[in-house]
Amino acid sequence: QYEQEDRWERGPAAKHERIMKRLTHELSLTPAQRADIEPTVSRTHLEILQLRFSHQPEGEQALTHGMAEIKTKLSAEQQAKLNELYAKLQRRWQISRDYLQTTREQLK
Repeated sequence: QYEQEDRWERGPAAKHERIMKRLTHELSLTPAQRADIEPTVSRTHLEILQLRFSHQPEGEQALTHGMAEIKTKLSAEQQAKLNELYAKLQRRWQISRDYLQTTREQLK
């Protein structure tokens, strides 16, 4: 679990690195091939993030309603823990939004 949380904390840039490492390893890419496909991986990764964030408001609204309903069935301590979990999720989303914005600007 810690490893998964660490991955999330490092954000989408780390995911991009993992994708490239896995492709390099699984496909035995040469350095030239790696350099050739890396821009495509970057662009595709950004497109996926853009799609995800274009639907983010609907997802957040559904999550907010669901959490409100769940909280009615939890103790005060459990509600506080749920709030902490949601705050972590919001930080991960913000890291991803920041990454998307920065990467878009770099590609201009």
